[in-house]
Amino acid sequence: MPISGSNSDSIPPTHHTYNMQQITELLTKYGPVSELWFDMGQMRRQQSEEMRSLVHKLQPNCMIGSRIGNNQGDFTVMGDNQEPDYIIGVPWQSPASFFHETWGYRSWQERGDINAKIREKLTSLVKVASRGGNFLLNIGPKGDGTVVEFERDALLAIGNWLQQHSDAIYGTQPDPFHVPFQWGSITSRHNKLYLHIMTPPEGNAILLPGLRGKVSEARLQVANTQLKYTQGKEGLRIQLPAGLDMSGLFQVVEVTLPDGYTVPPANIRPLGPGLILDNSNAFPYFSNATIDYNTSFTSTIRNAWSLEPPRSGAFRPTLTYTEEEKDRTIDLRLGDKTTAVKLEGGKSEQLNNDIASLQMGPIHILGPLFRPRWHTWLPVAGRPEPTLAQ
Repeated sequence: MPISGSNSDSIPPTHHTYNMQQITELLTKYGPVSELWFDMGQMRRQQSEEMRSLVHKLQPNCMIGSRIGNNQGDFTVMGDNQEPDYIIGVPWQSPASFFHETWGYRSWQERGDINAKIREKLTSLVKVASRGGNFLLNIGPKGDGTVVEFERDALLAIGNWLQQHSDAIYGTQPDPFHVPFQWGSITSRHNKLYLHIMTPPEGNAILLPGLRGKVSEARLQVANTQLKYTQGKEGLRIQLPAGLDMSGLFQVVEVTLPDGYTVPPANIRPLGPGLILDNSNAFPYFSNATIDYNTSFTSTIRNAWSLEPPRSGAFRPTLTYTEEEKDRTIDLRLGDKTTAVKLEGGKSEQLNNDIASLQMGPIHILGPLFRPRWHTWLPVAGRPEPTLAQ
């Protein structure tokens, strides 16, 4: 078939058979494979299902990225070089390239300042880790397999930083706070917080608002310098040493709370009669529904609400759902207890609307729902053409 530039061409049966044979070779002749990408054309649902079944049959522990299409992946893959600023409720990965212009080797590639590149990629790594994701970094080796000196030296510098700060990256949990920090990002464990200082904070002090938990120590990781801190109603305030060297790579402040900690919920609602919890006042956890290489959209995997209990009284919650959702099961979590609740029974409730009075709104034509590297715009009547900035 002719090949277009969309990377979403259909895959004929003979090509699908060829792909299945290639995957069989990869998963039977090269030992354990932890992860597979399918950055390829548009498989039909049956083809995606057959490919998923083959991979898990040959290597049950091999994980499949969502770009296999038709929602057959084991984890969500973000757009190229994407650093999401929202909470993702499923395992996910962000793929990054050393140079945004290419995913392979180019002899004419402009590499620029190596220190700026090291800082750029380390920033991406920390931001992705602080959101709970896996960071996948690509380089383009030469045709003989050797690594370009620029990329080699940058990777070694990042690796040296990771060796010194491994506890702050590997096996950590996401940032527990729901507010952005101008000075950098946070990774966490059940009894530790790791503050990645990317920019000197205002007043040379860091405030973690509303943090509760007894702090036993706050220190700079590499220098092992003990830092002064105060705890109060506003949270934890940490004073950084005067003249802290920020000329190199990021400093990391390790905060230890032996008995754990809590942070304020994102959206607290007072519990009282008539309170309705719906999408409009929920804190969402997202995923991606991926159809093919060009088409995916952000979906909501979970909604959360934080309720401020009243001083007295008892309340009976009621779950309301549509006929289409009947007999489905949801996971309902109250505090630390999760219960599977089947949506069955209950009484019907007449909605206060008149379906006969509903009218269709204007029809809008959309282009690809998501495209990480190239964008296609379809004109819509009455809408000015967008401008595209690199």
